[in-house]
Amino acid sequence: MNLKIHAKLPGSDFCLSSRLNLLPFAALLNKLFSKPVHVQLETSLTLTLKQAYEQHLFAQGWLPAILPVSASQIRVQFNAQMKCSQGEFSFAPRDWPAFNARLRSEPLPQAPFVNWEQSLKKMREDGHTLWYYPASGRHWVFFCKDERYCEFVMWMCEDRVA
Repeated sequence: MNLKIHAKLPGSDFCLSSRLNLLPFAALLNKLFSKPVHVQLETSLTLTLKQAYEQHLFAQGWLPAILPVSASQIRVQFNAQMKCSQGEFSFAPRDWPAFNARLRSEPLPQAPFVNWEQSLKKMREDGHTLWYYPASGRHWVFFCKDERYCEFVMWMCEDRVA
């Protein structure tokens, strides 16, 4: 039995499980059911660029290697089991041209998340510009509100998240 809570619209959780600590609950369910209960865990961090490098989040693929050098207020959430991450960061407007030069404009790839098209539409309606960056088997989509703030989502999986 899998215990999961998934995929809200943009600005929330595309690919992450519940923020609640479900381990004690899962242990109880394991006693009640004959099949084991699997709980998907997530990690959530708020970091500086230096801390992100020290935590090896770029090397592990949870953050994109193309973040601007002035990136700050980096928030990342990732789910190793589902092979996806999401987050946001701010940066100095002077770094926008170099960052933007590495991104592709639409069309965006089809993502393995439910309501993906509706989510993209909502982000556009909210004034975000959407960008894509493929790297090492990962698909990065950036939702940039202006030339100093972006949200992102990354996935490696092929299966649709339900």
